[in-house]
Amino acid sequence: MLKKKKNYKLKIKDDVDLKELEKFGFVFDTDDGIYRYTERTNLGITSIRIRSWDRRILYRQDVGTDTDCLCILYDLIQAGLVEKVGVDNG
Repeated sequence: MLKKKKNYKLKIKDDVDLKELEKFGFVFDTDDGIYRYTERTNLGITSIRIRSWDRRILYRQDVGTDTDCLCILYDLIQAGLVEKVGVDNG
């Protein structure tokens, strides 16, 4: 029997001012309330989105050779802005 993979949820900590994300290159979209960091190459798009209403971090990777977005995510973790909040078994 195969063990089901756990998908951990990451979010920005509640005590962090979301404007801090702009120091890491994120841009706030006032239309949908999401902070975005996007890496575009000729192979596709990789992005990090952070929803302002629940602070959840959403990561999308179209290409297998992403480096920039992973480095930004690592920097957010190293700066103490990120916490693991649970498991999504969906």
